[in-house]
Amino acid sequence: MVDLGSGAKREIEDAVYDLKAVNPHKKPNVDTRTPEELMNIIEAKGKEIADALAALRGNRTQHDVKKEA
Repeated sequence: MVDLGSGAKREIEDAVYDLKAVNPHKKPNVDTRTPEELMNIIEAKGKEIADALAALRGNRTQHDVKKEA
């Protein structure tokens, strides 16, 4: 067994090792869309949601009418 001096032992104990599993060759994923493009996408998705909700409300109303008959 090798006898390390107290300085070397303390240095090893105090060392901070980064053991994260990270790929150093991975290219970063950067969103290059402009704020205007993002707002257009959000607006379009909002319209899709509104249309879907309207369709669901229409179907629910028709379904409720059939139940009452």
